Amino acid sequence: MNLNKKIAIILKDLSGVNPLEDSRRNECVEIRSVLLNILRFNQKLKLREIKEFFLENNYPFCNASILYAIKNYDHYAKYNPNLKKWHDFTVDWIYRGKMPQNVKQKIALLQTKVQNLDEKYLNELLDHCDYIYYRENIDQQLINKLNKFTIFE
Repeated sequence: MNLNKKIAIILKDLSGVNPLEDSRRNECVEIRSVLLNILRFNQKLKLREIKEFFLENNYPFCNASILYAIKNYDHYAKYNPNLKKWHDFTVDWIYRGKMPQNVKQKIALLQTKVQNLDEKYLNELLDHCDYIYYRENIDQQLINKLNKFTIFE
């Protein structure tokens, strides 16, 4: 069983609604938008790959429907706060105990975690990021300057 299918099963267990069910009930539409959001932004799947995943699970989906569901995730989450909790729990589960290998997945994981930080911790994180960024650039500049000079000329 691949990871995308496991994600769908986790969301089903959390919500009690199958995101792969062929239904237009609000609960199904909302939990499906959570699944699509995770597949698109955390798993970094292309629309074609998402469409293939749903076809493999006997749910015909066109690109327009996928984009519509992804676009409306924030709207659904505004009125159903459980969606955001289920989303965050599932994303944490995906990366539990392992660091993502793909740079895009690492950025997506950081974005998900940063969205829930208080302003105090956000400022602290920003300071830390600035420190790392400037340390790397200054170190590289020093190395470049030192490489220009040699002892035995």
